[in-house]
Amino acid sequence: MSKRRKTVLTNQLHARTPQTSSGAKKRGRPPASASAVSTASASARKRRKPTKTFAGMTFLLSGMPSKNDVEDLTELIELHGGEVEAEVPPPETPDNFTSSPEVGARMSQFAAPPRRARVRMRVITPKPGRTLKHLYAAAVGAPLLKPDWITASLDAGRALSPASTPPGVLLSKRHAAIASDDDDDDDDDDDDGGLFSGRVAALCGDDRFTREFGLLLRHAGADVVDPKALAAMDDDDDDEGGGGGGACDYLIAQGGRVVPGELKRLAERLRVPVLFHEFFVDSLLDGRVKRFERKYVAVGVK
Repeated sequence: MSKRRKTVLTNQLHARTPQTSSGAKKRGRPPASASAVSTASASARKRRKPTKTFAGMTFLLSGMPSKNDVEDLTELIELHGGEVEAEVPPPETPDNFTSSPEVGARMSQFAAPPRRARVRMRVITPKPGRTLKHLYAAAVGAPLLKPDWITASLDAGRALSPASTPPGVLLSKRHAAIASDDDDDDDDDDDDGGLFSGRVAALCGDDRFTREFGLLLRHAGADVVDPKALAAMDDDDDDEGGGGGGACDYLIAQGGRVVPGELKRLAERLRVPVLFHEFFVDSLLDGRVKRFERKYVAVGVK
């Protein structure tokens, strides 16, 4: 083949071969439509514009993957009028609450413990668990929601109610009724006061346990007393235990620890069982007071 003929064939071959470049289409990956890109950009711009979407709402963040995720979500919530609490807040005490006097007096003679705080609280978490914030949500009836609820609400232009929340985002359907949009209009008289309303409990464990679990039980309606004060009662002040009529309904031991001898003696004296704290954790998560199964009982009543 002559050199001229070879050159002609080579040129023809190149002319039939499509040229590619960095901006060319790739097989199997069609570019996003202009309308889809425009919609996504508009949604992102909408979320960055301050609004009052979450005005009057308080949020707790739990189980977020990283510190940056916490900071980004906090900034987004606050940008749109919400408030983010770092820790579980203390219970609110109603104006007409009268604390009971000396330990050992019949609790039925005095006002009930503080009612649950009826606040517009949301707990944002990737998945449900057994952390203090998750248990707090169970105690006060606050819904557990995935972070997607924040962006879905912003896209909708309003804080979504449980009924309109996208599937899979609401993690605690059992508490959904408390979180309705008009929950602030509920009559306080309809509030049952919490799962352990009217009960008296004494805690035994390390400082962090007694502080955090005591806070949780108060949110659930219980009155928390010092076991040392119970032990110091005069014999004349002792009453029949249990049922809310005596000095104490529950003696609570921190799980995974040896029950102290003084707590065992107090249980015998008051005729009240010592229960591991897991009993209360499971009760809160289940929404009902559990039975005294063997796994929960540290010291039984004879």
